[in-house]
Amino acid sequence: MLKRCSCILVLLLTITAVPAEASILQTKHNFSKFAPAGNVYRSDAVDEVCIFCHTPHNANPQTTGLWSRELSSAQYTLYPGPTEDPRSSLEADPAQPTGSSKLCLSCHDGTIAVGDYYGRLNDPSLGAITGRTLIGTNLSVHHPVSIRLVAETEKPGTELVNPMLNPLANAKLEGGRVECGSCHDPHKNAPSFLRTLPDDGQLCTECHQQTGWIGSAHQISGAVWNGRTVGRWACLGCHTVHNAVGGTRLLRPSYNPRDGIYDQLEDDPETGACLNCHNGTIPGVPDIRGEFQKEFKHNLVGDPVHYPHEFEDGSFTVAMHVECVDCHDPHRVRARTDIREIGDHLVGPELEGVMGLKNIRYGTVAWQAPTAEIGRLWAIEGDQEAGLCLKCHSSQSPMSFDGRDYMKAMDIFFNPNNWATHGCIVPSKNRKPQHESYVYAGLVKELREKWDGIWEEVVIACSDCHGNDDTGEDRIWGPHGSNWGKGYVNGETPRWLLRTATIPSHYDDGEPVPADTDPIVCYLCHDINVYGPRDVQVGQNQSNNPNASVPAANKRSGFWFHGIRVHYKSSKVKYPPGVPNISCFACHGDYSDLSKPLSEIKSGGLHGANYARGDQPNTSPVHFLNGFAIEMFSSDEAIAQSSGTVSCGDYDYMVDGVSVGCDKHSSLQYTRRPIPPEAWD
Repeated sequence: MLKRCSCILVLLLTITAVPAEASILQTKHNFSKFAPAGNVYRSDAVDEVCIFCHTPHNANPQTTGLWSRELSSAQYTLYPGPTEDPRSSLEADPAQPTGSSKLCLSCHDGTIAVGDYYGRLNDPSLGAITGRTLIGTNLSVHHPVSIRLVAETEKPGTELVNPMLNPLANAKLEGGRVECGSCHDPHKNAPSFLRTLPDDGQLCTECHQQTGWIGSAHQISGAVWNGRTVGRWACLGCHTVHNAVGGTRLLRPSYNPRDGIYDQLEDDPETGACLNCHNGTIPGVPDIRGEFQKEFKHNLVGDPVHYPHEFEDGSFTVAMHVECVDCHDPHRVRARTDIREIGDHLVGPELEGVMGLKNIRYGTVAWQAPTAEIGRLWAIEGDQEAGLCLKCHSSQSPMSFDGRDYMKAMDIFFNPNNWATHGCIVPSKNRKPQHESYVYAGLVKELREKWDGIWEEVVIACSDCHGNDDTGEDRIWGPHGSNWGKGYVNGETPRWLLRTATIPSHYDDGEPVPADTDPIVCYLCHDINVYGPRDVQVGQNQSNNPNASVPAANKRSGFWFHGIRVHYKSSKVKYPPGVPNISCFACHGDYSDLSKPLSEIKSGGLHGANYARGDQPNTSPVHFLNGFAIEMFSSDEAIAQSSGTVSCGDYDYMVDGVSVGCDKHSSLQYTRRPIPPEAWD
């Protein structure tokens, strides 16, 4: 009876081995002397296939599966978990390899020769693994193994699912853990022994189910990179399972620098992955790399590597540094199919799903920060583009700006209770009704028509002013980079990132626009016919003349003399260091106290104003009339009237050792005029 049982056991082992052997014969795991042509690892003498991993007798007692090999004694460097690195993308800590991972690594870590089985080197012709299939002992740049899968049902937000609950899934867990065998079947005649092909993300998405991935720009993209469409590459277009560039998230390295030379952007462990496609070499894919070659740009290069939860826990306090994924969620981003217009302040499809500030609410006190919540931004929920920008540029942000703290106070500048704001996030409470507003009367015709009847509720977006300096309809949207401002630097280099306007050859009344007119961002909204430079000279004695000879368009402003030559690129105006010397900034700005050193000035450009000069308590910030170089010496009450006398004048004050101000007028009186009826035509 014992003999019969032994025969049955041998027969069963033979039968169960047949399917595996039949499928493994044509794979790289056939190390026998009959291995397929091209197999690098081929025995000189052994004609068996299974023996290199399995044995029917005297198997390694530390394992299952009748394992014939010794297990590596190496201590592995693991993929960083949350205990080791709070920036980790994992929810649990990996352990030293177990299960099938330990078995696979007995060859693939390179510490034991392929021909070393039964505890000894049986086949000297088969040495240790080298080349691209060598995993090594550093597992930190490979997909984590021997780690418990924390599914969405256990912890919402992980965007992971248990494939064992899906009878159609190919991926497997071993005791609830991810192991090498979760994705690979060592007996299967398939590329890289994968349980199913990764094309279209079908293998990855059996565990990783990112909200918004289906229908996203990357998921449906037909752009071709490295011989396949981006949609076909799916997850593996940006990520790699083995030999990532380091850090977390298993990002691909940069493969194809546009000019053949790797620069800082392409060497960056995060940016390089995006620039594989977004470098101007692939038709139909925006050339983002080109934008970051411009003079003024967001800083993409440097540490730390960003990670999913850094905004919530406030751990990116090191330096001014952003990455593509701070503004765009690659799993949720949608392609914009329309032309973005001024005033489109909700998050666009290219921004949806990214983390930012939601439900931004101000109290009733000026110059105070709002309350807000942290979450993903969606247009359908009324979330604003500004919520993304305020992730770094708000008083609540942990971001450091190297001493430029005013750069993280934009939420304070936009407080609607301030005397003046530019109307981002929420409309200013001090905005004049439409038919009393000089600002509305001076807008370009398209905006006056668009905002007719809703003027007091209009909200603008950060990217209405900040963004690409190109003006064509096919330009790339967003504040990636801008060359505008090179010729306007006083002292230190500003970080303005401003858009530009298209300058016409003639005004609407037929008068030529001077050739040296700058394409400043202001003209995108504020009509160049009203505020642009003109070759007219009006003497000082005309300032209070109600019949002064000025073009009709100039009368759409309370100050008829915006366009006279002396007010445009005037040599009489001295700007503070770092401020572009454009004419608008001479009078309009939000410097809170120009008598302080530049490092202490609460300056945000033209965002919001609430303070008068410290040494001139009667000056007013209404309509931003506390500019970078000139102050208006009138009270709030006087300046707020529909007409009334205001005064501006000369101040020779020092900012960081530089004399700034205007030496044209000592104290000029000017009667502000009501808007004439024809201004509305």
